[in-house]
Amino acid sequence: MEVEMSSNARRRVFGFGVAAVVVMMTLAGPTIVSSNTASAAPPLPQVDEFYQPPAGFESAAPGAILRSRPVQLTVPLSAQAWQLLYRTTDVFDQPDVTVTTVFLPDNVRPDRPLVSHQMFEDASGPQCVPSYGLQAGAQSSMETIGQLRDLQTMLQNGWVVSVPDFGGRFGHFPVAQEPGYMTLDGIRAATQFAPLGLGPENRIGLYGYSGGGFATGWTVELHPSYAPELNIIGAAYGGPGPDINAALFTTNGGPFSAIVGSGLSSYYATYPEVKAAMQPHLTPEGAAVMDQIQTQCLSTTLAQQFFGDWNRYFDIPLDQVLALPPLADVINKARLGTHAPTAPLYVFQAVQDEVIPVGPTDRMVEDLCARGASVTYIREQLAEHLSTIFSASPAAFSWLGQQLDTDTPARAGCSTTTVLSQLITPK
Repeated sequence: MEVEMSSNARRRVFGFGVAAVVVMMTLAGPTIVSSNTASAAPPLPQVDEFYQPPAGFESAAPGAILRSRPVQLTVPLSAQAWQLLYRTTDVFDQPDVTVTTVFLPDNVRPDRPLVSHQMFEDASGPQCVPSYGLQAGAQSSMETIGQLRDLQTMLQNGWVVSVPDFGGRFGHFPVAQEPGYMTLDGIRAATQFAPLGLGPENRIGLYGYSGGGFATGWTVELHPSYAPELNIIGAAYGGPGPDINAALFTTNGGPFSAIVGSGLSSYYATYPEVKAAMQPHLTPEGAAVMDQIQTQCLSTTLAQQFFGDWNRYFDIPLDQVLALPPLADVINKARLGTHAPTAPLYVFQAVQDEVIPVGPTDRMVEDLCARGASVTYIREQLAEHLSTIFSASPAAFSWLGQQLDTDTPARAGCSTTTVLSQLITPK
């Protein structure tokens, strides 16, 4: 069902988006301090020995657990939690390590389905990873705190949950392949961790939104080639940013212009050839900002770059920066919809999204369907980027629960539905 939206409704959606960012920054500032004040602050990941790769880790199999430890959580949840350091693969197809936080709910179902929850981070600061922000006493980023509602819902459903640090130790965002590798290896680690009582036969689902949707997209697209032994039965993800170029153009100069800085600074630090191409065009202030953003979380950058125009940091227009061959190449490689998933998909997107344009998501779904994927695609009119987190999740979790509850395959084929609101017409 296609639904037209009036210009007044569009203005209300945009106004909500601006107000939501202001509220988020006002409440969060750069960080939110854990409510568990009795706990001492844990060491930051860059100085915590647990996060460091042990000697000889390269010879371990992808997904092999290298260290584990129980953790206290930043908020009370009815679950036990552990961190697992595991061997994985980075953006350059080289051995690396990262951490996942795994949860065993008190009301775990007898069949123990596992859901990998990709929390959006959208930043490179080492203190921004979910595994750090979920710990009691940590100065948790707003991004981690804001996603605890979804985590709680999963645990209440009796699902075992894995929350991987899919950006790795160096905060790579938003790069090709690596988020999928690190998420799949996090699932492998979870299935091998004896206290969770899992095995390769357990049903596995995926969930993520925004930057977490991007990681979920890469995970389900790489699953058949990288980890085909995993019994992934469905992936629900939204606002995935399938075309990074479009997201950077859309957000520049607006309330979410921090996304431009997070993406460009990550590419700048990750790829030597991108740094070499960008560096001659950066102003002195721009070079300093690139280095600064590498050390902080998205909520901090949002406050600094609210309605900021990134053209001021370069001696050429932003469109010419993005067209520099090394940068254009890595952005193009990060495009979603280029591999055929075997698991069914539930994709959701706000039509008026001011961060992730709807057009590229439409095209991603078309590309996936052309490759034989089964996709249920829901487009929502009365929503924007932040509000979709709340309006879409009940229907997404309902769909994911249906996949986890049965061995019956999901309906094959593709469907696209445009609704006013998923709260009004849940699917």
